[in-house]
Amino acid sequence: MLKMKIDLLKEEIVNVNYAIHWAKSGIINSFVLSNTEVNIAKELFEKDSIPFVNIEEIFEFSEVKIASNEKSLIYIVNVPTTNLDSCSKLLIKPTKSGDLINKIDYNEILVCKNESYGILKPCKSFNNLTVCNLNNVKRIEKENCLLNLLKSVEANCTLLRHSTTPTVEEVLPGMILLNQFDGTILINDEQYNLTGTFIIKFQNASITIDNETYNYFQTTYAEPLPAILQPRSPGSKIEEVTTLEFVKRIHLNNTKAIELLNIKNKWSAAVHLLTIAAALILVLFLIRRKQRPLIETVNLAPPNQLSVPTSNSTNFPRDVPRLSQIPYF
Repeated sequence: MLKMKIDLLKEEIVNVNYAIHWAKSGIINSFVLSNTEVNIAKELFEKDSIPFVNIEEIFEFSEVKIASNEKSLIYIVNVPTTNLDSCSKLLIKPTKSGDLINKIDYNEILVCKNESYGILKPCKSFNNLTVCNLNNVKRIEKENCLLNLLKSVEANCTLLRHSTTPTVEEVLPGMILLNQFDGTILINDEQYNLTGTFIIKFQNASITIDNETYNYFQTTYAEPLPAILQPRSPGSKIEEVTTLEFVKRIHLNNTKAIELLNIKNKWSAAVHLLTIAAALILVLFLIRRKQRPLIETVNLAPPNQLSVPTSNSTNFPRDVPRLSQIPYF
């Protein structure tokens, strides 16, 4: 019992040690959190309708700090809260028009239901979900040049010379911007002539532009979450979904089951017939044995000889008939 307590104490000390080192990299060690602290995070999750999938995803966006004094070590976890309205994150790239481009102040913006924000510093992203701190974004006025361009209305924008704007730019993995391009590209060794401004989005392919090759091979964008315990209630309902494949499988299983039942019935019938035949033979044998008559054999010797029983026994029965006893002899 004492050894078990020592092992538990050792494990707690190791978790605290990990928490201190991971906090330097901004990683939360959830093993040092008690049930009460986890329940507080759950209450925030349910009360504020935070668009997270589960508690583990909340910790991906949370921040951790450690404070200490002479006797205590304080582990501080900042859980972010969000607005109810979700926004769309857009990547902005200006295109060339002759030798001029529009002056754009932001590379990425958030377009919400009623407001739009320019992103000043990178936001945290996990599993296609992005959370931005209000200190890292700036509200964009409705009459701004960028918003008018997004609405395809006349915009009064400041123009810049595009001497430093690249003609070919890989803006994202698997996405290339050809900005006022005029030339030939190779896609999987197939030649294409392009003139103008294009966005090329590709996957599991190879593209060569101006003697430079771009490759992008990927099968999924999703990142797996940590393992989650999934308890099941004993009274859970099981609902069958009827599909053509399900009906076909049931039909095939029923056919096999019917064949097995037929074979079993044939064997049972054969065994019953053999049992009945054996019983009849036994009954007939017993009946014939019961009705068989008892016959005594008497050897009749010639007149000048005596009749001797065929039995080897020395004791002759007294009631054996003799020639002199035969009537009318």
